Order: sequence, then structure tokens, then C-alpha cells
Amino acid sequence: MARVVSDEIRALARLCRLELEEAEIERFSADLSRIVAHIETLAGIEVEGVEPFVGPEAPAAQLRADTPATPLARERALAPVPAHDEEFVLVPRFKDEM
Repeated sequence: MARVVSDEIRALARLCRLELEEAEIERFSADLSRIVAHIETLAGIEVEGVEPFVGPEAPAAQLRADTPATPLARERALAPVPAHDEEFVLVPRFKDEM
């Protein structure tokens, strides 16, 4: 059985910018170890020749007809925009410039 060690949980927590207590680290280590073990069990199942199951609840895609329409006029599209140059929407380069 694969074991997710506490150091791996600490590394993940650091990447996610999470502060975890030691008890949480141990609990997550045990939980993730069980998940990995389950995935390893599933990986060992022979599925060659088994057709994918699509349940009866999966609706068929209802697509509308692809018909051409009149495009929105540039002036109308840019009317509510706070900053534009008559052709393009202008946005700040960085968040701090807002």
C-alpha cells in the first residue's frame, strides 16, 4: 500500500499556502494514503473490451441551428465600456493600475 508521508502533506500545504496543525497533517496523510491505495486497486482492474457506460440520465446534446446573424455594431459594443480607443477595449496592464 502506498503511503503519503507527512513531508508530502507539508509540501502540498506550503504550495497551497495553508497552515496545518500536526494533527491535520497526520489525518490528511492517512486519508490520502487510503485514496491512493484505492486508486491502485482500481488501476489493477482489467477493463480491456469493456464498453464505457453512459447512463440513461445523460441527455443528448441539444444544439441550436448554426445560422448566421447580424453582428453587434462596434459602437454599440463599446458604448458601456469605460475605456476604449474606438476599436478596442482598453484594460490596465497590471491590477495595481486600476
